[in-house]
Amino acid sequence: MLPELAETRLGLGAKGLGWMHAAQAGGGLVIGGLIFLLPQRRSHVVPFAASLICLGTALIVLAQVQGLAATLLVLAVISAMITAWDIFTQSMMQLSVSDGQRGRAMGTWVFAIGSAPLGHLEIGFLATAIGTDWALSLNGMAVVAVIAVALAITPALRRL
Repeated sequence: MLPELAETRLGLGAKGLGWMHAAQAGGGLVIGGLIFLLPQRRSHVVPFAASLICLGTALIVLAQVQGLAATLLVLAVISAMITAWDIFTQSMMQLSVSDGQRGRAMGTWVFAIGSAPLGHLEIGFLATAIGTDWALSLNGMAVVAVIAVALAITPALRRL
């Protein structure tokens, strides 16, 4: 989606795309450092859910935002929330299994990360079919809906 946003919305081409990637990298680095500095939590479900709700909301905002500065800020937030979600997911997986099962838990996480191209195909298909802005909005709404449903129907998730 970034090349499309850089070219059509911002009219910046490769230079703008580079700024967008830099904003994403910065957002991920900042939140990773902040999470590292936070004291260890007993439960990760609140920051996990908050990161996903913020991610979904930021995707919806990205569909509407205009201008380079605002786009870069939203991209930094999106990357920060993806990084936070990733950190909390791995932490919850490792803490929910015995020491002897941690390798299997990591294998499950690696399998999930390996399925990322399916999401890339999905949003590319949607962007082609309904447009970039609608694809981003729909994906943002889906992220929020999935975490809300998962929390509502999975008591074990609420205890992590």
